[in-house]
Amino acid sequence: MKQFIVIILLLLGGGYFIVNESGSALFNETVEDHDDDDDDETGLSSKKQLVEGSLSVSLSDDTQRLAGFKTLVVESLTVQKEVQTIANVININSLIKLKLQYENAAAKRNVIRTQLNSVSAALEQLEKLNAKTTNVSLKQLQEAHAEKQQLLVSLSAEDTFLSNLKIEMKQEWGNDLAEIAMNFDSEIFQRLLNRQEFLVLLTINPADKVTDSMAIVFVNLLNDRFTARKAYLISVAPYSHSTLNGETFFLRTDADGLREGMQLYAWIPSNQRSSTGVFVPDNAVIWTDGLPWVYVQTDANTFQRRSLANAQEINEGWLINNVVEVGEKIVTSGAQTLLSEEFKWAIPDEDDD
Repeated sequence: MKQFIVIILLLLGGGYFIVNESGSALFNETVEDHDDDDDDETGLSSKKQLVEGSLSVSLSDDTQRLAGFKTLVVESLTVQKEVQTIANVININSLIKLKLQYENAAAKRNVIRTQLNSVSAALEQLEKLNAKTTNVSLKQLQEAHAEKQQLLVSLSAEDTFLSNLKIEMKQEWGNDLAEIAMNFDSEIFQRLLNRQEFLVLLTINPADKVTDSMAIVFVNLLNDRFTARKAYLISVAPYSHSTLNGETFFLRTDADGLREGMQLYAWIPSNQRSSTGVFVPDNAVIWTDGLPWVYVQTDANTFQRRSLANAQEINEGWLINNVVEVGEKIVTSGAQTLLSEEFKWAIPDEDDD
């Protein structure tokens, strides 16, 4: 069964990000260890030959061992392009203050509502008694009505205060984040409050074309996509960054190693088409005549040089098509030896007439 690898292209600054489906290492590099008892320690043994019409170099097992040969079985991959941008860890103290005000006002409103229910029930009982007997004085009824009216006014005032707090919170922090803050049982806000996570303001350059859905963005203190952490989209932000132009979004990410005010590198999926091919790492590429090449092991002792002139250079390697097939082995260590041996045959022997 073929193994598929995902590579993500970084448009700004260049590069691709490479992971496999399980999140494990990109590739396994193996040493071709041909350990014979009668190893020839005297030097290299090689020859050139034509294999299916193409020039190839043949090296003995001992020569490969002496040259420290390593090979890699290439795999199919998909390249997903990304846009690189900037994000900032932001302070949420004003949101916390608004949330505390909201909670206090909501608690006060609940107390008033409870008092109003009690007074309303007592007034209803007095009115029933007054209808049946004269034991209830008019003054008692008036005082009960006045108390109820006062509580209704207080309740209305708290409702207005809560409504204004909601408006202020949504204006400053957006609808989604405000709703999270006003939800007393929100795990997300508790993590932000306890500094287990930080709120991040992401800015996207207007010229960048990103996907409509970017539920997950990768961020890092270093300009290193491979060690970036996930950041989860919360909502569109209602304000822009003070020094950067572009659309802004609120994200949340793990707080490990972060501090408020830090600037982060961020990588967002691009809406440009992905492409497929085979990945060749940089350590497998050799250069001659100003062009990149790779050696493919066609059998145990035979190696063929193939051109990467039409390949696409990506981060830490090359994306190629129709040059190396999935399942073939490429040389990742020892390719320079092959190149030297190949060109050695082109140099005339001084002893030849």
